[in-house]
Amino acid sequence: MSWSFVQATSSGHVGASTSLAYGSDVASGNLLVVAVSTFQTSTVSISDSQGNTWQQSGPYSNNGSRDHVSIWYATAKSSGANTVTVTPSASDFTGLSVLEYSYPGATFSVDGSVTNNGNTNPVSSGSIPVNGTGELAIVAFAQGNLNDAWTAGSGFTNRTSEPNGSSFEALYVDDDFPVSSAVDDSGSLAAADAWTALGVSFKATVSSGGAGSFIGGDMGHCIGF
Repeated sequence: MSWSFVQATSSGHVGASTSLAYGSDVASGNLLVVAVSTFQTSTVSISDSQGNTWQQSGPYSNNGSRDHVSIWYATAKSSGANTVTVTPSASDFTGLSVLEYSYPGATFSVDGSVTNNGNTNPVSSGSIPVNGTGELAIVAFAQGNLNDAWTAGSGFTNRTSEPNGSSFEALYVDDDFPVSSAVDDSGSLAAADAWTALGVSFKATVSSGGAGSFIGGDMGHCIGF
């Protein structure tokens, strides 16, 4: 058993809320992830059409008074269509990415997170803590000034790119899996500009019929109980 990337899509909007549907039906039990960028609003709330319970994975990251980013996750409680709605605390320019990952039979939790910001190029997520084996690392970068190209760092795969537009905040989302030690997404923009980043590691725990608990993607590590 191991992680599998299923799907991702992204969009942007300016207003009191932003909604985005997954491109295809989500599967019950899969990990759903939402990354959000806003220009000035420091907090957001997340809901979806399935009524899943969304949790924030790590703190908000920002580079001062603008460019905020956050990552949220939920376990899909049913299979079928799903639309995610993001509501900032005030009307704002918003970027939104929705992603889905599969790890059969697992429950999901956050292992660690890191924030970083700067005005450099290349950029850096900072060192994402990874305390287990076979984990999933996801990084979201927000950047608000340039209609910029994005290149993911070594080992990472870019899943969505929403360059800055007239109606939304730029948002770039990368992932890397399986990872068993700390990783840093050192990606690059077309030119130096102010940015902020949030990196999160997720672990998957699979219960084996009461005989043990397998954590991450390494079946060789079993904790009996």
